[in-house]
Amino acid sequence: MFARASIALAALALASAVVSCRAPDEVRRGAVGEWCNGSDDDCRLGLVCERGVCADPGGGPRYSCAEICEHLTSCEAGSETCVDDCKITIEDWAERAVSDFGICLVEDLSCADARADFAPQTCYERIPIPEDRATSCAAFVEAAKDCNAAQTVRNNCRQLARVGRQDAWDEASAACQQAVDASDCDGIRTCADVPLSGVAD
Repeated sequence: MFARASIALAALALASAVVSCRAPDEVRRGAVGEWCNGSDDDCRLGLVCERGVCADPGGGPRYSCAEICEHLTSCEAGSETCVDDCKITIEDWAERAVSDFGICLVEDLSCADARADFAPQTCYERIPIPEDRATSCAAFVEAAKDCNAAQTVRNNCRQLARVGRQDAWDEASAACQQAVDASDCDGIRTCADVPLSGVAD
């Protein structure tokens, strides 16, 4: 399933919209992966606001690849290589993105939806892009228009913004800003081109 989806992932490009979590009441506070406004109070009880996103301070993703694939198998949507394909897909991803991806596959999709070839792409697209990263990408894309590279930069930047680890994001965004400041089209075109297994915006 993941292997088949890799082709679909490379072909699709959809934007992700996420509701900001600023309300004071628990019902409207942010869940894991949802935006927050710099305060832990913007997130549900037990969560913290990290870099504009509500996160679980207790550690790792809710579901491992083995647990994801066990669920998919129960839905007749797994494959013999599911665990390996899953690990390859998420190996370069931020913990926040891995958690959101697993929750979507295990909790949010019906078994009928899980059996579709595009199920991993659907869950990938539901991973929210932190607001600060989305803003940076928009600025880099605007600069890339003068270099005839807007679509390439948009796809690369949004992919990295959606699932990239913080260190990879920091390095790429600094390189992009430097290239923009220097009006370096080659640098703008390639600064966010960071290999991430099995995904594409």
